[in-house]
Amino acid sequence: MTKMGKVMITFGLIWIFIWCVVGLSLGVGYKAYALKMGDFAEQGNLVEFWKTFSSWKSRSVAHSHALCITFVLILVALTMPYIKLADNIKWITGLLLIIGVVLASIFDWFKFLPLMIVGDILIIAMVLVSFIGALKGVKE
Repeated sequence: MTKMGKVMITFGLIWIFIWCVVGLSLGVGYKAYALKMGDFAEQGNLVEFWKTFSSWKSRSVAHSHALCITFVLILVALTMPYIKLADNIKWITGLLLIIGVVLASIFDWFKFLPLMIVGDILIIAMVLVSFIGALKGVKE
């Protein structure tokens, strides 16, 4: 296991723990959301119903995406020994992937699209770099 791989796994496990706690808070708050939506549905107030539903859904989607992209980070970390790129490229790739996961997770939660998009682009680009490095390793 490379040193960057260990850093990525350590960060990933901490990030997963943080988002699991966020998930617990979402779970605790679900009943309140469901009651509000039920009240709005009974009143025939579809505007408020959908606002409340969208608010809940945007939080739960951000939570699930944060967890999933963190698993991608850990998967890339586990494949680091098989990625045939220079060590400095691996470090840069790992660091940019960590930054991408943080940006995409946090700014998805707050719905600040410019930095969320930057994070998403970093994730996609660094997974692509990792894929290319893994392909080089397959050739050898």
